[in-house]
Amino acid sequence: MKIRTALLFTGLITLGSISAATTDPSAPTQDAAPAKDLDVLIRELSDENYKTRESASKEIWKLAEKALPVLEEAAKSTDPEQAIRARELLQRIRLEITPDTDPAVISLVEQYLKATTKAERAGLFDKLRTKRAWLQMLRLFSEEKDDELKLTLRPSIGGIAVRAAREKLNDGDADSALGFLQLAPEEGSGLLALAEFYRSQGKLQEELAKAKSLDSRRGRALYLALLRSAGDTKTAREVAEELGDKEIAASMAALSGDPVPWLKSRVSNDPLVAAYHFAATAKWNSGKVRPSDIGPLVEALASRDPSERDSAIIGLLLLGESQVVMPVYIKSDPIAAFIDLEAQERIPEALKALGFDPEKPDYKPWIEKRFRQLADQDIEDQHEISTDDGELLVLAGFLERRGKTNEAFELFSTPAAALAEKDLDTFLGLIGRLAGSGKSQDGSPDLAKRLGVAWAGEDPLRWEELVQNVFGDNELVTGWWDWLAKLDPEAKRSERLDAMFALFDVGKDTKKIREGWIEKAWKSIKEAKAVPGEQVSLIENLATTVGDGRTFLKAWEMMPEEKRGDQNWFQHIVCLTNEDRWGDAADIILKQIATILESKQVPGADLHAYAAATLRRAGREQEAVEHDDWVNKLSLGESRLAIQIGHGYAFGGDYQRANEWWERAARFANPETNEIFNAIIMILDHWMEQGKWSESASICEVYCAIAASREYSWSKYLPLLRQRIQGDTARALSLLGEHRERSLGTLAKCHQMFRADGSLADFFYPSLRRAGLMKEHDEWFESTWSMIAEMARQYPESDNTQNTAAWLAARAMRHLPEAEELLGRAIAMRPRQPAYLDTMAELQFARGNRPKAIEWSKAAVNFAPIGDRDSEYMILRRQLRRFQSDPLPKP
Repeated sequence: MKIRTALLFTGLITLGSISAATTDPSAPTQDAAPAKDLDVLIRELSDENYKTRESASKEIWKLAEKALPVLEEAAKSTDPEQAIRARELLQRIRLEITPDTDPAVISLVEQYLKATTKAERAGLFDKLRTKRAWLQMLRLFSEEKDDELKLTLRPSIGGIAVRAAREKLNDGDADSALGFLQLAPEEGSGLLALAEFYRSQGKLQEELAKAKSLDSRRGRALYLALLRSAGDTKTAREVAEELGDKEIAASMAALSGDPVPWLKSRVSNDPLVAAYHFAATAKWNSGKVRPSDIGPLVEALASRDPSERDSAIIGLLLLGESQVVMPVYIKSDPIAAFIDLEAQERIPEALKALGFDPEKPDYKPWIEKRFRQLADQDIEDQHEISTDDGELLVLAGFLERRGKTNEAFELFSTPAAALAEKDLDTFLGLIGRLAGSGKSQDGSPDLAKRLGVAWAGEDPLRWEELVQNVFGDNELVTGWWDWLAKLDPEAKRSERLDAMFALFDVGKDTKKIREGWIEKAWKSIKEAKAVPGEQVSLIENLATTVGDGRTFLKAWEMMPEEKRGDQNWFQHIVCLTNEDRWGDAADIILKQIATILESKQVPGADLHAYAAATLRRAGREQEAVEHDDWVNKLSLGESRLAIQIGHGYAFGGDYQRANEWWERAARFANPETNEIFNAIIMILDHWMEQGKWSESASICEVYCAIAASREYSWSKYLPLLRQRIQGDTARALSLLGEHRERSLGTLAKCHQMFRADGSLADFFYPSLRRAGLMKEHDEWFESTWSMIAEMARQYPESDNTQNTAAWLAARAMRHLPEAEELLGRAIAMRPRQPAYLDTMAELQFARGNRPKAIEWSKAAVNFAPIGDRDSEYMILRRQLRRFQSDPLPKP
């Protein structure tokens, strides 16, 4: 017997200890050819000499996968030494452990293989993650036979293949990236990432052809992922159904224009949510909702459980049953109902919701009662905002929006003064909430100002408290308040307060107070011997806070470079591109990418999208294409990232690419999360503009079904009803050819429900014109115009009403001269309100005046919130691009 037993390998550390550690666990094996033939090396695994055996093991190890077939045979050898060494080498090579692998990783893998409990293995898996041992983790996971353990390990393995692949792609190593992605688990996003890898490498159609004939479960799952990447949602639906993946099948069906599988797949233990799904399915199929369909929801309106009642209200609104809902809605939440009704210019109904006779509303006793209750309640608990507080805020805002500012002050001044005497903290809190904030129109800033001035009198300490309660207790506020006193020492405190309201864009500014004070500020800086950095910073931060791109840019470029910092780089490129300085913006983005690369990190695919979009607008097409390539390489099938990539292209006005990425986001979205909810919001308007009526209607149903679940909390219900009407409009237009009368009846109901709501103009009138329904278009619009024009006449100081009337007219391309006159009043009251400036741009575009449309649109973009990547700012930028490049509309 050979004396070798004690020298047999006892674990992975023996071989690992002879190699140097490396930070890259997937470093390639050495390419040097072995000095001896492989068969000779295999025989030497059982040589008498220990050094010979060790040398043979190391040489075979270097060969990696090339040695696998021979090692598999050697592992069956009757010679125990040769068999043991062969099996250990097989294990190392299959686990991607090379001679360069970090010994710590080797040790963890050995411990994992020896571990006897699931908890121990899960803990070791997490430790491997900290070592970035991606390949070893993927190999261990793929070879794990314990399904329960695999379920436990899935959170740790999630995203590893994609992350590792990105790192390799960033290094230019596509082959290694492919190796990682091929190891990705079947579940989750791994196969989508693999499919997108093939697409980015120009191999999608080739791989589709190969995968079509695969019959294993993984093969069919890969085929499904490739179909989603290719955009073939119909075939993807069939394959998902074949695989038994009802969720993916339902989402593919919805994107193809059929939401019924989605509605039926939404299994819920909540009877009200289930009732909504049933009713929504019936509505889709028949075009109407029968009383029996909504019976459970109607019954729940009488529930004593507020949660059940709210769920029923939301469900019925999402079905378009507003008439059934409104009495209960008003009773259960009169404040919210008032806000929604006023927004639709249904003033008498709104006043009724708060308990007033709309013909002769007696505000005084109502206000006094709530002030008394507010004081009594808040003395007991200073931290809660009461119903009385909310009702006072809503009524004050209504009176001010409708131009009844003097009446509001007369009604509020006496009880407010009494509250200040009794409970100063509550009074000051009320003043702050009355003021509102920024460009919001929810407050009553004029009333807040007048009440505050009356209370502060000549007491400087009270003035300080007043300013802090209205604008906030921070350096920007105190800095401006103090600077105003220096800019004009003769100004009274009340004049400085007027300036603060104007500078922070709170309330109306008919006298253009802000312009005067900003001019004084610049003059002061110009006359200073050296650039006063503190004051320039005040201007920059104010511009960022309220939205004023040109002012921000001027201040930024005046600041010394060392004081600018990188924290505002996104705001900087926003303002540069507002001024069409695309090249400068591109250089800043490229600098951000370079900084990330220098830190050995992988820049986000969305950052490359911003780079590509800005470079293309700067005329640097070749550079843009390079970054397009990086976007495609690094995206790897993640829905959330695809949305951000879309934002990047949209930033540069490249809406063709943006919409392609948003559509990818919808196809890639996990239907069990809110990913699809976020994605369909991005593509809906685009599909409506394209006239994809069936698909638009379908994804509206998905939106509504998600909104009907109790996973979401809605502070306002009107947006839900708007979504239903958009969906019903699209559904009606999709059926116009075969069910004309039914479709026209649905459209008439949509119009009647939202007759004077400005959002109807967003999609309704343009869609009617696109469908050729000119008779109905004009008839319904005249009905709308008669109502909204009358509201504008009744409330000439209601700037929002004037704007709504103009927006409706501009989108319908009717009554344009009258609309422009009304809009002029609104802009005179709020000259920096982006929505109003955008309306004027839309109106000029409708009148065929492209230069004026662009001029007004640029002003709207300039005064939008700086750096808001997802909402108002991006909408306004899209509008600007439309005015710049789309054909002029035809009436």
